[in-house]
Amino acid sequence: MKQPLRYPLHAAGGAALGGGGRPGLLPYGDVPGEYAAAQEACALFDQTARGLVQVRGEEAAAFLHRLLANRVRDLAPGQGDRNLLRSSKGKVLHDFDLAVGAEGILLSTPPGTAGALLTALDMYHFSEEVELEDASERHAPVALAGPRVARLVQSVLGVAPPVEDHAHTTGTLDGHPVEVLSLPVAGSPGVRRAPAPEAAEALSRSLVPAGARPPGLVVY
Repeated sequence: MKQPLRYPLHAAGGAALGGGGRPGLLPYGDVPGEYAAAQEACALFDQTARGLVQVRGEEAAAFLHRLLANRVRDLAPGQGDRNLLRSSKGKVLHDFDLAVGAEGILLSTPPGTAGALLTALDMYHFSEEVELEDASERHAPVALAGPRVARLVQSVLGVAPPVEDHAHTTGTLDGHPVEVLSLPVAGSPGVRRAPAPEAAEALSRSLVPAGARPPGLVVY
């Protein structure tokens, strides 16, 4: 499974990191302060371990619309939704955030599940003009939550977060495009920013001085 890219930054910042096969980000030493940042200012959550399935082709929207629980075909570029792949009996097999972009439809998945989702979708791929790709290595998102999120996004990336849920736009940082997706984060309104992996560290180093505070998993 892809490991979070920000672990070296967490360690350098004094965070406690859990051991084992799947290390976890523990508190930075001030859980009340980390929680307060998410409620009163801006908290920065590391989601760089998330996966990504990219669906391209003329029939990509129709293919996914036929399989998924929520609407796809009537979504325009810049829109998206929270979506599910369910079994024939209605059991949820996969959940993910769907975004319609200029180069296809992007499915951002929880860590370690992109490969299984791609395999499940491929089972239903017959003659449609559709290409499926596990693009997880090009996906390095971080999430922001708190009342100061919009101001911080504007100051760092030069764009305002979209108002519509799961709508997205694109900002830039040091010449790199950074997707800005509006969605709930830790139960509060927030955004997910998805830069290319090579820009992930630069994005984090820009967010923290601008006022974003990284918390441990206990806050999330």
